[in-house]
Amino acid sequence: MTLTPTLKFLVIAYAFLINSAVLIWTGIQINAQNLGLSLDWYNIGLTVLTTLNLGASGLLVYLGLKAPTVDNP
Repeated sequence: MTLTPTLKFLVIAYAFLINSAVLIWTGIQINAQNLGLSLDWYNIGLTVLTTLNLGASGLLVYLGLKAPTVDNP
């Protein structure tokens, strides 16, 4: 499997966005509870984001090890 540089950039950007979302979500815990968000909903959101983060990191590791980029002649 080979990737174009654009596709490889999109995968890295996806991982960056998911990591940023996890940081933001964990940072708003106190504010969300003060605004009335149930702790159960907060934990569900954190679980979903953490799973996406793990998947994005695993995809980056897989692509870094197995998929070289296409060389332009």
